[in-house]
Amino acid sequence: MPWFHVGGLGIAARAYAADCQAVFLQHKWDPTNFTRCCLDTGATLTSLVPTQVYDLVRAGCIAPTRLRAVLVGGGALAPLLNQQARDLGWPILCTYGMTETASQVATQALAASLGDPMKVLPIWETRLAPDDGSLHVRGPALLSGYMLDRKFIDPKSFDGWYQTTDRVILQEGTLRFSRRHCGLVKIQGELVSLQESRDRQTQLALEASVNPLAITAIALPDERDGQRLIWVCDTHSDPASSEALRERYNMSVAGPWRMLMKARVPTLPRTELGKLDERQLRRLVKALLTKSC
Repeated sequence: MPWFHVGGLGIAARAYAADCQAVFLQHKWDPTNFTRCCLDTGATLTSLVPTQVYDLVRAGCIAPTRLRAVLVGGGALAPLLNQQARDLGWPILCTYGMTETASQVATQALAASLGDPMKVLPIWETRLAPDDGSLHVRGPALLSGYMLDRKFIDPKSFDGWYQTTDRVILQEGTLRFSRRHCGLVKIQGELVSLQESRDRQTQLALEASVNPLAITAIALPDERDGQRLIWVCDTHSDPASSEALRERYNMSVAGPWRMLMKARVPTLPRTELGKLDERQLRRLVKALLTKSC
């Protein structure tokens, strides 16, 4: 994680608070070098994003025995990928947090099983909005506000609650992530979850031993249907494998969820945090579709 982001700075802050050593990779991410670094330093805790977990599994890296926990955040981890990492000895713990909370909100307990919910950390209060079921959080680590166009904006309610765009299940002090509310689009009058479509892509890709990081889906405006899902893959992926995967996906879902259009881009653009750069990807696909018309 880059130092300028709260996720990266938080690692150093937690190490300072716990009076323990923090080790940072000096070179570009590589799963083999990372595993060797964990072995050489005797590291017991580490933080990774799902992309890095996939790289470890693909490289067949065996987890060092001293590692007590791998905190995975920055996106949802596919259950199959989670299990594959656990089979290699990586003690995966899923986490839920966001930049606005400056930390995790909920984390699986040490030695948690694959399907265990995450425990809400004691500094946080949580509730669900009665109108749309989105998660509200309140606690001392919340942001003060945003600086937008040189103006300070406080997004919290008068009594300190911050409304997220996430749907979760809350039960007895635990949290299960469901989906991001902002990922819903209306196609042919039906609400379709872009995130659920991507999750389905990932599941099918892992089952077929295809790199799930080389494919994704986006929604673009459509005159007839309102929106349309488009299958996107990068030029490094095998065209035949990608097409076979798209056909399997379309056979497994209902009409509005199907991706009848496809696009190949040089690479799937990502932010410095490793997340998909949605805005840049839409621009790339729009340009490709316009050129092909």
